[in-house]
Amino acid sequence: MPTARHLGQRSSLPSHYDASLLEAIPRQSEIEGAGFDVWHIYELCALCEDGMPVQAIAKLVYNRNSQFIVESKSLKLYLYSLANERLGKTPTEVLQQLKQIITKDLAAVLHTEVACALHSAYNGAEVLKGYPLLETSTVPFQLYNNELRIASHLLASLCPVTGQPDWGSLVLHMAGAQLPSRAELLDILLAKRWERGFHEAICDELFTAISHQYHPTRLMLSCLYTRRGGIDICPVRATHADLIPSHFIDVGIFSQPSFRR
Repeated sequence: MPTARHLGQRSSLPSHYDASLLEAIPRQSEIEGAGFDVWHIYELCALCEDGMPVQAIAKLVYNRNSQFIVESKSLKLYLYSLANERLGKTPTEVLQQLKQIITKDLAAVLHTEVACALHSAYNGAEVLKGYPLLETSTVPFQLYNNELRIASHLLASLCPVTGQPDWGSLVLHMAGAQLPSRAELLDILLAKRWERGFHEAICDELFTAISHQYHPTRLMLSCLYTRRGGIDICPVRATHADLIPSHFIDVGIFSQPSFRR
């Protein structure tokens, strides 16, 4: 398990901007296909020159082919280090500077391109629209043309360092001659409840398990984890990039939250 400077340790809140707080952790798994790591940051703030706070929500996206992931507690500490920085005369200037700083610093520590946008309101549909809920759906489970679209709020796993529970929603779209039954899909999903892993690794493991067991011709899987400490992590993986809903990975779209989020 990768060591972390901040996670599971006592940390004092930073009083000034400090990009060195950010920590990159090597990815623990690799899969074939397309994919992205999507982060929503709900507790983001900086100051105007007159001391007036400016708040926003950030959506970050970077490719799962990157060598590293950002460690979440280090990101929280880093973002708090910006909370008392005076970045512009107007709220618009502050948000522009905040976006540029965050994008630059994350790209530097992750060694990959990072897309970032700041939001003050929802501007997209509910993220699970079009995906019947596994727990309550009355739609026949084996859908048309050997294709399955389903979601579930039963996703859960454990933090690999602290052992604390992480909760979330699963989104699944797959096609092929062999599709899982309701019971089989529940077995795969519920088996993760006592496993330790970063959110990105849990998503990779679920994607790999379904791929190996059912050999789908097309597969998209996303894990929409509940926010902790003002951040939620929503990795998405796919055999084909066109399977990924645009609102999942478009930083300009901030969708209505799911039940778990």
